[in-house]
Amino acid sequence: MDLLEIFQLHPESNSDRIKSVLQSWWRVTTSGLPKSLRKSDAWYKIEKSLAIQEDWLLVSYLLDIDGAQICTFLIKHWYSRRFVSERQPFITQCILSYFESLQADDGSLPFINMLQAVWAYSEPQAQETKRLFSLMRQSYRHKEIFQIISFFANHPPCIHSSVVALEMEECVRTGYYKTATEIQRSYPWVFLERCPTFVDSMIHNAKIGPSTAIDIWKRQQSSIKLEFWIRPSQDLKEPTLREKRQLLERMALNYARMVNSPRHAFRMVYRCFLNQHVERLGPLQPPMTKALLQSGIVRPLEVGQWVSGERMNWILSNVAKVEGEYAADKVSK
Repeated sequence: MDLLEIFQLHPESNSDRIKSVLQSWWRVTTSGLPKSLRKSDAWYKIEKSLAIQEDWLLVSYLLDIDGAQICTFLIKHWYSRRFVSERQPFITQCILSYFESLQADDGSLPFINMLQAVWAYSEPQAQETKRLFSLMRQSYRHKEIFQIISFFANHPPCIHSSVVALEMEECVRTGYYKTATEIQRSYPWVFLERCPTFVDSMIHNAKIGPSTAIDIWKRQQSSIKLEFWIRPSQDLKEPTLREKRQLLERMALNYARMVNSPRHAFRMVYRCFLNQHVERLGPLQPPMTKALLQSGIVRPLEVGQWVSGERMNWILSNVAKVEGEYAADKVSK
């Protein structure tokens, strides 16, 4: 029985029947169908019958199959006649609508195959990807989000870095620190300046190690200078000098307050101070001198440790440069 006979016997929009037709259509087309048959009236009737089906039918079918190739084929042939001029992310909207009806305990879905097919035909849009991840997050599908990001980190078209940064921030906010770390490892092109809350969590996470944040930031700066930085996403722009300085200041303040010993805290704050000088990120600002004062003088004295005169004079001289002699004299007293 050919495809036209199937449609004639079952003209109604029966989900299982249409899926069977789509599967048969895929097999016939990929088996080297003669061009004369593709141009026949029967073939056009089949395409016309498929074109009038509801969007949800194709989405529900894509959810049940594996392989991005067949997904791409169905999207291209089903929608090319109606959307070839607009090239809108139409299937993404259907996926979003489908997600809104999902429950948290519904089984895992072939997100990667489906999205790979969708984005092969229509470039990923930042706003719609954010909404998709938001709905997945509401269904507690953080694992699937990580799988999508890690897959498309090496398979174009790439997800916008702003979407990845936002997802890392949301993972930290909701307590999924491990997922945020895995996303950063699989998608290292996101500048730490775009996800400061994630940086805070790394510094205060005993399992990761406080030096991890400054080490990652330093590697990113070295990669940019050596021109080894691959930018798979068009929105991946290098942070400004001000943004870099503000992140170092934020890191320094976090290091100054962390649980580790005062000596370790001062060593990490000094690394931030040194990197600001080496990268030429502008003059010192009050947040950096506050971190130096807290970690180099206040915390050691609080636990009864001795502070050398050399260190104290150096810190007070920096305080005087930034906040004036009066502030330095007040601190020394």
